[in-house]
Amino acid sequence: MLTVFLLLSPVFLLIGIGVLADRFCLLPSGAGTILNRFIFQLCLPALIFISIAACDPAELRRTDFFAAMWLSMMLCFFLIWFGACRRFQLPSGEGVMFAMVASFSNAVFAGMPILVALFPRGNGAVLAATALNILQIPMMLLIMTLFDQQRAQSGQYGESGRSRAATMARSLLKNPVVLSAGLGFLVNGLGLTVPGPLEKVCRMMGATVAPCALIAMGLVIGAQLRDLRVHRPRWKAQVAVNGIKLCLYPAVTWFFLALCGVEGEWLAMGVLLAAMPTGTVAYIISETYQVNTVDTSWAIVVSTVASVFVIPAVTLLLAATGMYGYGG
Repeated sequence: MLTVFLLLSPVFLLIGIGVLADRFCLLPSGAGTILNRFIFQLCLPALIFISIAACDPAELRRTDFFAAMWLSMMLCFFLIWFGACRRFQLPSGEGVMFAMVASFSNAVFAGMPILVALFPRGNGAVLAATALNILQIPMMLLIMTLFDQQRAQSGQYGESGRSRAATMARSLLKNPVVLSAGLGFLVNGLGLTVPGPLEKVCRMMGATVAPCALIAMGLVIGAQLRDLRVHRPRWKAQVAVNGIKLCLYPAVTWFFLALCGVEGEWLAMGVLLAAMPTGTVAYIISETYQVNTVDTSWAIVVSTVASVFVIPAVTLLLAATGMYGYGG
């Protein structure tokens, strides 16, 4: 147990540093947003590109892992959506956001640094987190399409509004994660070697992703906590959605990974990714469409705080079942 906490302690300390930096105004207003953009536009693509381009081609043919992660995510999404609408009599829009919050992990800004800390050898941690991030794109497109259809049916906007999902789809397909992954696959598939100086630059930039992403997460959480003091969540809903996100979703993912024949560290990484806190993209969509914004924002904060206890617990469970060896 002590070993797990020692491995994960730098992760949570960096998040805490970000929260304190926001609390004591050590950085300018909006620093978290700027730092996130710096990571997402520059450093993260460099890390993803070199990790895929330089890895063993066999690691890129993990169709069993990709299929299990996508199936578990989408199954949880649809079951929770329909269950929320029927059991809690929620409107369809709120049911969709409830389902997204409970099945959409923060794969990049939380998942990747944590996996890298737990699995420091090789490129598997970066590949697994990148794969889940790309697999989440169809869910985002589906949710945006559903909300646009609802707005169109209610007459809230005309034809120009109905094209919003298509516009956002094009934006998602041009995002740096997708492009850098695609370029990495191309270089790897053609058997090309990345020039030494370029590889060094990519790895130097990639080395900044984990600390910067975690501090940025702390800055964002600090800002959210400040804004949320005047908004009270529905605590029963918070308990339900975070219980599903941090317990049920990882269990379903474990089942599908085992069913698809995934073993060892790839199974462990998949389960840990499912147990990550809710991704901030959920709040962006919630705020864009003005659906359940307060509960969604609170769910991100609560799941992030709870992950301080959940991630070590899941890691210990995986170690007890022989799926994780300390230090990867």
